[in-house]
Amino acid sequence: MKKVYSVISIFIISVYFVYSIHNNTTTIRNDVTIHIKDSNVAPQSLKIAVIGDIHLPERSHHLEKFRDILIDIKNARPDLVIFLGDYIQNHKKMENFSAHRKNIIKEIKLIDPLPIAVVLGNHETYSNVNTWISEFARFGIHAMENEVKSISVKNRKVCVRGLGDHNTNRFVYRDFPPDCKNRPKITITHDPAGAFNGPVQGLVFSGHTHCGQIRFPLLGAVYVPTDAPSEAHCGLYHTKRLTLFVTSGVGNSIVPVRYGAQSQWDFVSLNINKK
Repeated sequence: MKKVYSVISIFIISVYFVYSIHNNTTTIRNDVTIHIKDSNVAPQSLKIAVIGDIHLPERSHHLEKFRDILIDIKNARPDLVIFLGDYIQNHKKMENFSAHRKNIIKEIKLIDPLPIAVVLGNHETYSNVNTWISEFARFGIHAMENEVKSISVKNRKVCVRGLGDHNTNRFVYRDFPPDCKNRPKITITHDPAGAFNGPVQGLVFSGHTHCGQIRFPLLGAVYVPTDAPSEAHCGLYHTKRLTLFVTSGVGNSIVPVRYGAQSQWDFVSLNINKK
């Protein structure tokens, strides 16, 4: 009888893990509300779609799934779409990496005419970051690295600061220029560790961590590849000087499994107030 109970228990646990992994690997929309204070900016609200860590393998059905996510984002009608890097898996294991890179960028163009902001991740550094920047530019997309761009959003200007990936030593601090003082200011960078580098403050979006990708109850994540403090590995982190949102991301790295860390893109309702 004990053997029967053991077999049943193992079966139930196995079903639970298979269901959980399948559920966590299926990309969903995650709705988030963020309130920030900026005495220099008129009160306003922005809808921002955040997508990171796509880690797209080199097959057409993966591109189709990515396209479906982008269509969902576009149908949500955000004011701004933010891409946070790591668009590919290991480029060394790909049959035609150049074609795959081109196909990914072409899919991202589906977001047109919505305003977008793009930074690169560690996997783009591993696969020639300068070529990524030039290929994005060839399709009319400006991939930012350690610079500030003024983007027209809802008939007004928003200052977006794109900082390089801290994990691969591409991060160089850049301040917002004076003409951004009375505009909404957003910083985007792949690794959340960049938010804790030097005088970075205000609103920051990042990814890279996958929220651990595999997280066990009570024990937490198996491994998180960042120097950011543990409280800033996933979701919303807030102090007096910093409001950081770390997305769980869409794809997987190293192993094609997510457990306890949902695959998602985020629909952020950003409310800016003076007090």
